[in-house]
Amino acid sequence: MSTKPTPEPCSGHDDRLPAAETPDTHGAYPRLSDAQIAALAALGQRRSVHPDEVLFHEGERNCDFFVVLAGTVAVVEARGTPEERVISVHGHGRFLGELSLLTGEGSYYAAVATAAVPMATAAPER
Repeated sequence: MSTKPTPEPCSGHDDRLPAAETPDTHGAYPRLSDAQIAALAALGQRRSVHPDEVLFHEGERNCDFFVVLAGTVAVVEARGTPEERVISVHGHGRFLGELSLLTGEGSYYAAVATAAVPMATAAPER
């Protein structure tokens, strides 16, 4: 049985990668504190990603854990297909890649930088 979450629609978004962060109206997108980001940074590395760079693809397993340090990253369903759509947009302190790490399943969606974005990453021990 799949545990793929039902995406919340993003109002006002079109097919382009939006830069406005998705509001967290249901507590689904927690934000790490500066202290938590600093603790993670000690275990991982900091790197910059380029506009439109894919952090991980739909179905990818064992992807890294990413924390957005500035700018935004879009979570995209069906990336590169005619059905492509933005599910959500994450900004400073929000994180991505954790579900695949916790469940061992492939990523449900792709994550794509909307601009040049500094990220903190931590690779799981494989």
